[in-house]
Amino acid sequence: DSRTLASTLAHAAVVVCFFSTLNLEAALLDRPVVNCALFDLGRWTGPDGKVRIPTHLSNLVADDGSRIARDEAQRVAEIAAYLRDPRRDSDYRRNLASFECGMNEGGSGARVAGLLLGLANR
Repeated sequence: DSRTLASTLAHAAVVVCFFSTLNLEAALLDRPVVNCALFDLGRWTGPDGKVRIPTHLSNLVADDGSRIARDEAQRVAEIAAYLRDPRRDSDYRRNLASFECGMNEGGSGARVAGLLLGLANR
C-alpha cells in the first residue's frame, strides 16, 4: 500500500529496482537509485553501448543520475558508492522531481482542502 511504500522509501539508504517508476518516487525523497539489469539488455542497448530505455521511463532513468548495474559486481559497486556518498547525483534527482512533478514545497493537501471547501460553500 502507499503508506508502506512511502515509509520504505523514506527509510531506504539506496533504492534498488528494475527500471520502474520507483525512480521518480525515490527522486522525490532524494534517495539514490540503482536499476538492475536482470536479463540481457541487448534489445535495449544501442550501438554505442548505452541502454535505451522505453519511452515512458526514459526521463526517469537517465545516464547522468540513475545508475544502471548490468551484473552483480556493478550492483555491489553502485550500492557501495551511494552508501559512501548518498549526495552523488542528488542534483539530478532534484531536477527530475521538479521536471516530472512540478513544485514540491509542501502544503498541497491544505490547498486542495481549501479549494474543496470553497466549492462546497458556493
